[in-house]
Amino acid sequence: DLEGDPNFNKRDLIPRRDMVVSITRGGYVKSQELSDYNAQKRGGSGRNVQATVADDAIEKLFIANTHDIILCFILPIQGFDDEKFVLFATNKGIVKRSRLSEFAGAVRLQQGVRAMNFDDGEHLIGVSLTSGEDDVFLFNTDGFCARFKETDARVMGRAAHGVRGIRLAEGQSVVALATCADTEKFVLTATSKGFGKLTAIPDF
Repeated sequence: DLEGDPNFNKRDLIPRRDMVVSITRGGYVKSQELSDYNAQKRGGSGRNVQATVADDAIEKLFIANTHDIILCFILPIQGFDDEKFVLFATNKGIVKRSRLSEFAGAVRLQQGVRAMNFDDGEHLIGVSLTSGEDDVFLFNTDGFCARFKETDARVMGRAAHGVRGIRLAEGQSVVALATCADTEKFVLTATSKGFGKLTAIPDF
């Protein structure tokens, strides 16, 4: 009887496959095998990822393994490593860094756990899993970027609000968060009108 074996985990019966997970603004979630997606040339028409109801739209799209745990703010992880961190960013330029292990209780508590406190009019625009040595990039609505070491934001508990990551002028807000520990990589920025730009990280 496998159920009585202390080494038995039901998750081990699930084949390991990479999946594309899409989440809509209205809270609908769909997963599809990554192998279903074919590469297209630049300017291709793309493919229909998920049918949506009226006034709904896909808000998040990411790749996760069938054995991953998904934290719904939203990150696919393999476990609650105490040496990894979760970095949050809000539209008002506030960032907060917490240990990943702080969220282990969210798996067993069906109502979830508080991840961050917000001021009036403030909402989450991005969450990233970091190594403790990543650089952080915050992008605002006027095309400006602030770059800093994640260690500039001290580690905080789940109930804390956070610290200022970028100063914003009147009418500006933060629209994107990126983190990276490899300075040889690039940042791809995309505009609401469909333009894209690839920039080497040392250029920031």
